[in-house]
Amino acid sequence: MKGGIRVKRIRVLREIHAFLLRFVVIYGFTMLFTLVFMLIFNRDGSVDWHYFAWCVLFSFAGDFTSLAYLSSHELTEKQWRFRTVLSIILSEIVLIPLGYQWMWTGWAGAALFFLAILAVDIGVRAIGYGVDVHTANELNELIRKKRSEQRKREMEKENHDG
Repeated sequence: MKGGIRVKRIRVLREIHAFLLRFVVIYGFTMLFTLVFMLIFNRDGSVDWHYFAWCVLFSFAGDFTSLAYLSSHELTEKQWRFRTVLSIILSEIVLIPLGYQWMWTGWAGAALFFLAILAVDIGVRAIGYGVDVHTANELNELIRKKRSEQRKREMEKENHDG
């Protein structure tokens, strides 16, 4: 029973780590796009500290849409693709109205904001993919070690019995 609790704790800690990583990446991309948009559209403007607080809220809202992936079982590839599309749509639905409050005006601003959200989403997914590859390599190594240990025990048992 203790092993099951430990595995659940590890899964929860990994999910928290993934959430925090996505949040930092989303916030970083938000700041990058803020700089780019200011250089293009508002060269002599400045940003007050309230803007940064809004960006934190914005980043949490962007990360919140990853809840579309929550499942009590492993997702099939079809389910994963559907949830990816759902997550992207939810991001746009949640973030465009939030952005309208303090980040953009007019149709051109909305289009650029829409593209910025997609660019951030792609960046987060690319970084998440890298983390997933690393995690998969770690798990594969653990599986190889376990199999090797199991084979050793079986061979020792055969040598001992024989």
